[in-house]
Amino acid sequence: MLKKILFLSLLILLIFSVKSYASPYSVNECYDHISAQAFKTARSWGIRAVDNHPKSFYAHLCLGIADVRLGLYKPALYDFKRAIPLASDKNRLGIVYNWIGLTFTSVGDEKNALMYDFRSLKLARELNDTSAESDGINNIASIYQNEGKYQKALHYYKKSLALSQTKKEKALSYNNIALWIMPI
Repeated sequence: MLKKILFLSLLILLIFSVKSYASPYSVNECYDHISAQAFKTARSWGIRAVDNHPKSFYAHLCLGIADVRLGLYKPALYDFKRAIPLASDKNRLGIVYNWIGLTFTSVGDEKNALMYDFRSLKLARELNDTSAESDGINNIASIYQNEGKYQKALHYYKKSLALSQTKKEKALSYNNIALWIMPI
């Protein structure tokens, strides 16, 4: 009888140890598969990560990103919105707002996309993160361009260009301005 109790105790301890180890592991696997563009596998790991660690900001964020990459926008929005209260700082909150904005843009909901992009932009400004600010302004400009508000789009593209610090950021801004000119 004592052997059974000892065995069951060790088994329970082992299960809890494996489960606590699996949480960060599954989140890392999710991000690794996103980096490898293996989005279905990333989604599977993301689901495991959320199941194993439901209060993990990064688990919900990773699952949402995998869903976006697979075109599963409704589940992505669900996971991103579950990540909001788990964001422990303004930087994380800005990241999730940015992804929500991009997801709403993908489904053609410009009103909600703008709302979240402006929230992300506000946080980028509060954090003095000019790169994130430039990206946020660029996202807003793209929405205005998609809505046919070309002058407003150009205004925001120019603001984004002014904040661009790297060659890559400047190239993106110039490219978007060139795309703005094409419909005219």
